[in-house]
Amino acid sequence: MKRNLFNLLIAVGAVLGVLAATPSYAAPVEVGDVVTFAYAANHPAGFPGGAFTISKSGSQLFDSFCLEYNEYISIPNGKYLVYDISNRAYDGGTDASEIPNLSGDPISSETALLYSRFLSGSYRDSESQRILQYAIWILEDERTYAQISYDAEVAALIASTAGASGNYGIGVMNIVKMVQDASGNWVESKELAQSQLVYVPEPGTLLLLGSGLLGLALTGARKKFRK
Repeated sequence: MKRNLFNLLIAVGAVLGVLAATPSYAAPVEVGDVVTFAYAANHPAGFPGGAFTISKSGSQLFDSFCLEYNEYISIPNGKYLVYDISNRAYDGGTDASEIPNLSGDPISSETALLYSRFLSGSYRDSESQRILQYAIWILEDERTYAQISYDAEVAALIASTAGASGNYGIGVMNIVKMVQDASGNWVESKELAQSQLVYVPEPGTLLLLGSGLLGLALTGARKKFRK
């Protein structure tokens, strides 16, 4: 019995050790991945923003929204290299404070909260996607109310984020455009493309789960010893 408990504690401890060593940003994509884009379900026809479905190796991963206004992606034939996953967008955009932008432009807590709601199933119809994208551009200083439609709806959506704090497990996927060389191979072009929101569960959440598993294991072991 003691040996079984000892082995169990070693196994759980190993799991916790792996979780503790997990990078701060463990997204569905990794730096160095090549991704493509398609319009997500219910995408507003003719609309330049999201939602977009991001895929890797032909497998759909998640839906996302643009952070910048003056950066672009090509649908459906463009390929992009993930060069950074963090909490900030790099270069581009219309916010004058980003030029030059050596440290990146951190996303707002309000943007992170809205995108976390989207991932939970909200704002999925066509009009809601449009309003959500406008709200993100407003929050990230990419557009003003005078430059968008649905300003009342956008203002109401932004007002719903009052008191937002933290990143809600949301980060930024920064990408660069890939091009085909003379041999037809896809290579990195160094040209920045549209920054995208991405879900990035942090190790603290995973450690909490691991600690819970350890507690359950110990509780079960105690019951066995009482018998």
